[in-house]
This record gives sequence, structure tokens and C-alpha cells, in this order.
Amino acid sequence: MTVHSGVAAVLVASGMLPSAPVPARQAAPPAPQTHQIFLAAFKDGEGRRIQLAFLGIQMHGFTVDKPRNLTNHAGDDDQPCFLPDSSGLLFSSRRDGRQRDIYRYDISTKALTRVTNSPEDEQSPMMTPDGRTFSAIRGAQQLWRLNPDGSDAGAAALPVGPVRNYVWVSPAKIARWVPDGRGEGTLALVDLESGASDVMASNVGPSLQVRPRTGAVTFVSKSGAGHRLIKEIDPATRKVGTYAPTVDGGDALAWTPSDRLLMAAGGKLFVRENETDRWIENADLRKAGVTAITSITVSPDGKWMAIVAAVAK
Repeated sequence: MTVHSGVAAVLVASGMLPSAPVPARQAAPPAPQTHQIFLAAFKDGEGRRIQLAFLGIQMHGFTVDKPRNLTNHAGDDDQPCFLPDSSGLLFSSRRDGRQRDIYRYDISTKALTRVTNSPEDEQSPMMTPDGRTFSAIRGAQQLWRLNPDGSDAGAAALPVGPVRNYVWVSPAKIARWVPDGRGEGTLALVDLESGASDVMASNVGPSLQVRPRTGAVTFVSKSGAGHRLIKEIDPATRKVGTYAPTVDGGDALAWTPSDRLLMAAGGKLFVRENETDRWIENADLRKAGVTAITSITVSPDGKWMAIVAAVAK
């Protein structure tokens, strides 16, 4: 039977004809994200405790100024690494929509220079222990050593196997992180002379840091109960120990030159107060537009902080 639209409306209103089901509203897909790098003046210093009558006050000894966006463009900028003299930083950038290359930013002149321009992706730049070259992941997760001008400093990739994140432990050893397909990854120590790779921990997050005064590799580990802990590996003894629980929602770690641990969560920065075994909120960068921090890095001289934040395109 054919029912005309006007008649159908009357029948529906009278209850003689059931109305068609209203389709469920589909959830909007999440907005695509990109990363931008912010630079902030940073003042590092030793924490100290002063006594006023019966009141003890812990002075945390560092400040973070308002960050400025270094890489405000439509591409994706990530993985900053300060130069040894703290005059600038290297970072990975996707600016043509196709591949990543390494760029250099000079802090005093604000000059931006493209360092690599090969047919393959280059990302995760990091200064090597000699301070004269840097390393980067190229193409199919292979680690290469490069000269400051972007040319190859070796004839072949370093013998570390596939790598997604890493830190230099010594001139002959790196700590390597590889994702496990379940949201975390495995951490291995790799000897560059022999090529031997020893897995040291599993359920590890990608943020790897080397502690300035001890050389220990610091990382975030997820326990079977879902708790997240900051742990350390002593590369010499291979001993793994627990340093502290993480800040709620935090993944990004950084050590200051004075051996103090910082952590980011959302748009806030925290410092670990070992005297009281707690995290202290030190800076809220949300008013500066930094709301989703993914990594933090402090310059070797303790005067600058590079902050990577995810932003909606």
C-alpha cells in the first residue's frame, strides 16, 4: 500500500502508523592532532629548606617562564634535543606532508635551518657522547650517526636493530625502546661493539632519560595491577630499582642538571621532593595554551626547557 507523505504524517500523529526509528547519532571522530615545540626560560637550582621559627619551608629552586611557540605551522614538530652548549636545539619536523627531516633552531638568533634532506624519514635526533655528531632514526627504524651538517658520519647504520626510541648510555652502549603492540614496550641495553642486546624490562613507556649524576636509565613502568612507577636501571650492574610513583596521568620525564626529576601531566609541571617523598606542582602552563604535554627536555646549562605539546589541527 502506498501512503502519501501528508497522509502518513496524520496517521503517525494519530498513532495509527508507527513512526520510523530515529537513527542513533554517531559520535564525532576525534580531531586529528599534531605536535608543536615550545621554548621557555628555565631557572634550575638546588632545593633548600629554610626555618622560620617553628615553620620549615621547602624552596624548590626552579622557575619556568611563559613558553613561546617555536614551530607554529601546519606541520608536525617533535623530539627536541638541545645542543651540548645549550645554544640551540635539533628536532624532527614533517613540513611537506610526506616525510620527516631534522631541523636546527638557534636560540639567540631565532634562525631555523634544515639539517637533513634525504629521501627517507629522519627523526629522534640526539647528540652522541662525543658531542661532535648526532644520531637519528632513519627509514625503517635504523639508527644512524650524522655530522652537524646532516651528512652521514658512518658508512652504515649502527648495529642496534629496529628502534623507536633510545638514549645514549655511553659511547659504546645505548638503551633501546621497541613497542610491544599493547600500548607499552620493551627496554633493552645494546652493546654497539658486539651488537648484543639484552632485554631489561617490559611494560615500559617510551620516555627514556639518563640521570645526570649516576648515569642510570630512568623510565616509566606499568605493573600488572595497572600502577605506573618510575624505575631506574644501572647499566653497569644491570640492577633495576624503583625510584617513585608517577604523577597521575603523567608520562613525560626530565632530569635537571642538578639531579632533580620533573614530570608533566596535562599542562602542568611537577618536581619530585625526595625529602617528603611527594610530587609538588611547580608550573601550570595551560594559560599559555599548553594543555597536553607529551615530552619535556632541559638544556645542559639548566637555562632552557623545551616542551612538546599535542594540539588539534
